[in-house]
Amino acid sequence: REGHARLTARFYVRRLMRIYPLAWMAIALVLLCHLPAMTWRETPPVTLSVVIANLLLVQNLVTGQSVLGPLWSLPYEVEMYVVLPALYLLARRPTGPRVLVAMIVLSSAIGLWLASVTGGRLNMVAYLPVFLCGVACHAWRRHGRAVLSARLWPVLIGALILGYAALHLQRDRPDPALGWLFGALLSLAILHSREVPPSRWHVPVAQVVARYSYGLYLLHVPVLHLVFQLWQPASLPLAVLAYFGLTAAASCLAYHLIEAPMVTLGQRLSPLRSPVAGSGAMRSSAQPG
Repeated sequence: REGHARLTARFYVRRLMRIYPLAWMAIALVLLCHLPAMTWRETPPVTLSVVIANLLLVQNLVTGQSVLGPLWSLPYEVEMYVVLPALYLLARRPTGPRVLVAMIVLSSAIGLWLASVTGGRLNMVAYLPVFLCGVACHAWRRHGRAVLSARLWPVLIGALILGYAALHLQRDRPDPALGWLFGALLSLAILHSREVPPSRWHVPVAQVVARYSYGLYLLHVPVLHLVFQLWQPASLPLAVLAYFGLTAAASCLAYHLIEAPMVTLGQRLSPLRSPVAGSGAMRSSAQPG
């Protein structure tokens, strides 16, 4: 138990140092430079309570307003991390996979009931079944067999994206139930697909994208405002090239100046090497953004 507690504490410290510093930098940039939350619609007035909620990354529970558009999803990730250590330990138990499947069914049923009562305003409940599908996928991975070639992975992902988009063509907002269905299908695709060989060229490419993805997630809207609303170059190809180039450059700078040093500090603050076998699954949890 002591080993699990220390592992959990280390996980929380490292996640906090990975997520919050760069989010705070983005929030400060928006507030100090008076940047719009989104470039495609008006920004509501930003009050002190909105700022505090955004700094704590709990705006989905308090104000419902993000000072920067992409920040809307980050609170859900933080709330996911709160329960991830407990679910990780559950997934490692012999009965864990079956319990997780039961939790998916139960959370989906509760979500459907709440949608009928609240008119579709589900907040965190809308994402809980999809999150549990990912945990269940990890739990079942040790019991199942990967039979699909890694070369089929882009085809599977493309088919799921196109199918989800096609089913929403006549809808004015995402349907949570469809999201749960496609989350389950994605988990099944992961479960039955073989790992990509590390020698393939796209593995290091994916690693680079993952390294800078958090900065891309946070900074692409400010760069969008800079290029298309402030600069407004006459040439569209030049504008697009500048947008992607500046977004990549800003993400690299954010990673090396803020994110990487804070990750290193988090590692120094939590140096314990846990004796729990298989702790790498929690240590290598999903990157933000």
